[in-house]
Amino acid sequence: MRFLRTVLSERTSGLLLFGSAVIAEHSAMHLMAASLALTEHCGPAARIMPRHRPTPSKDWDVPETIRQLPFLPSIESAYAQGYRRLIYHPSYTKSEQLLAYSNDALLISGTYGSEVMDVFMGTLRAGGIEKEEELLGRVVAIAATVPLPIKGGEIVISDLYVANGQSLGHVKKFEDIERFLSENMVLSWRDALSRLLDSGAITTAAVKKAFQRNHRIAAFLDEWAKQRKTAETTS
Repeated sequence: MRFLRTVLSERTSGLLLFGSAVIAEHSAMHLMAASLALTEHCGPAARIMPRHRPTPSKDWDVPETIRQLPFLPSIESAYAQGYRRLIYHPSYTKSEQLLAYSNDALLISGTYGSEVMDVFMGTLRAGGIEKEEELLGRVVAIAATVPLPIKGGEIVISDLYVANGQSLGHVKKFEDIERFLSENMVLSWRDALSRLLDSGAITTAAVKKAFQRNHRIAAFLDEWAKQRKTAETTS
């Protein structure tokens, strides 16, 4: 939270993207709710209707801080009424809207994702994967969390990128974006898992279960096992 607090205190517009590995109706909504306390200086907040539901009651299965916000039909209407913190659903928002309004408002979203790259791509898919580098340039921060059971409770693994003036001049393709985000992480799930596995606080089985939809987890565990075996052999 310290890293987010610092970057958010210096920004009043852009894209703030959250992800959670918990499959839920409102992915990462608890993170979006928590961000409201850190972004009050950006202006009034509103929530954007994702779609017309046959069961609209599900729209209200959210934290109280989110439930209290004005619930408006579009980003355009919320902006026109003076709202400058806009909680939106990426699955129903076009890239053009994000680019049009993120220069003068803070757009906050949540999606399923266990790592930063998945969260960023989840933001793009519904709106059409185009202008990726422009959208990346509007990002204030991207955070993803994965709850992991340990002895005596639960720990949350975090993956976090924050913008701090890094040059995007060389970022043009999908591979460039993936490399850029990987090289500029503030917190990494890989580092956190390595420490926990090394200490014996968690098992590989627990990791596989928590990260079951992360297609990089198998390669990570293979590499960790090799390094562990090498360390034991040379010690």
